[in-house]
Amino acid sequence: MQSIVADTTPLNYLVLIQAADILPSLYRKAFIPPAVRAELAHANTPAIVRAWISQPPQWLEVVSLKQPIDSALAHLDAGEREAISLASELQAILLLMDERDGVTIARQRGLKVIGTLRLMSSDYITVTAEVASSSLVVPAIPNQALTPVEEFSRGHKKVQIPREASNSAHSSPIKMFTFNPGLGG
Repeated sequence: MQSIVADTTPLNYLVLIQAADILPSLYRKAFIPPAVRAELAHANTPAIVRAWISQPPQWLEVVSLKQPIDSALAHLDAGEREAISLASELQAILLLMDERDGVTIARQRGLKVIGTLRLMSSDYITVTAEVASSSLVVPAIPNQALTPVEEFSRGHKKVQIPREASNSAHSSPIKMFTFNPGLGG
């Protein structure tokens, strides 16, 4: 199953900036463990986030863990522990997490991890990526060609996405183009 798992902090930020719908645009479905849901519903969480998680969108699914949590994760908070465990269980293609200790441990376990800022950055995939008739729509960064730095996979298609803008001094607007992964190299 190709899936992403999200921790609390990225979802919290995405809801607060009204950008949570970027997730289904990029990945179709996101999974969270019960501890992440509980943290998003906690009384100290902003009201807009609590309201959002009380009626979660269809693309967000709460999935209980099948295995006990590894005791080596005990120093992390409950959401991080369960998110790392769930990502491992589901063999998620990506774990969305911001906390440094959790990110370090997840990467040591072989999980691919990105944070909220990376997800939202224009050099990763700006606001939308859609698969339509076997084409992936990604932002064109001015004066930069796609480079084989970071692989973004959708189903069985693999597309190279640039990691860093080669000329960040230019402030020209981002233009969209369509890259068909079935054509060429």
